[in-house]
Amino acid sequence: MSLDLMAGRAAGLFARCFGQLARWLVAAPGRVNLIGEHTDYNDGFVLPMAIERYILIAADANTSGQVTLHNETIGETATFSLRPKVERGEPSWSNYVRGVIAGFQRRREKVSGFDAVIESTLPVGGGLASSAALEVATATLLEAIAGQGPGPA
Repeated sequence: MSLDLMAGRAAGLFARCFGQLARWLVAAPGRVNLIGEHTDYNDGFVLPMAIERYILIAADANTSGQVTLHNETIGETATFSLRPKVERGEPSWSNYVRGVIAGFQRRREKVSGFDAVIESTLPVGGGLASSAALEVATATLLEAIAGQGPGPA
């Protein structure tokens, strides 16, 4: 499925779930390692490469101080509070999003409530970095909500 088709599908799903249009659409690709699986943290060489499979998040801000995530791929919804700080919780896949939010909170960056739909063409647990793609897409979304671009590398 093309990224454009995914974006249209996610935007439509967001409208059905939340009764309004999504303000933001963010995506992150999966990846494969051509060489170097599990050697990057052992001082070895790696050659990762992005692939044409994605995690896409359609979202809009809310004023509830909560995050509501509907994961269409898994068919589950998670809702959690941003106050006083985000903690681990259920369902377990939401901890990737929670972890990114907690990182922003530790850096004292303001994180506002939002509603989101997550679409994916990456197989869960397929070795294509679906969890990393979800984390990158979440960080990109939080920057968009805050009106910021990516920070320095």
